Amino acid sequence: FRIRNTGEPIVERDEYVAAIERLRAVGYNALDGEEHWRRFAATRSKYASVLSEMAQWLATPPAPWVGDRSYLPHRQRQRRRPAPPRKAAIR
Repeated sequence: FRIRNTGEPIVERDEYVAAIERLRAVGYNALDGEEHWRRFAATRSKYASVLSEMAQWLATPPAPWVGDRSYLPHRQRQRRRPAPPRKAAIR
């Protein structure tokens, strides 16, 4: 697809900390701290901007941790042809 990776994790540190807290709240043994954040950011930097670009191409709805979370307006399309009339069921 010739997408250039910017090398950015596209997740802020406070988002990471909030996710770790949510994981711990439901019983996961999630590690936190500067070293774990650096490792997470380094791993995510390998794919995050490419994933974001692909999500924009496909016009997927914004989701947490995917894409830039900007609003993509929905377009109303006209039907190509009117819906056929419904036939009454024969009993």
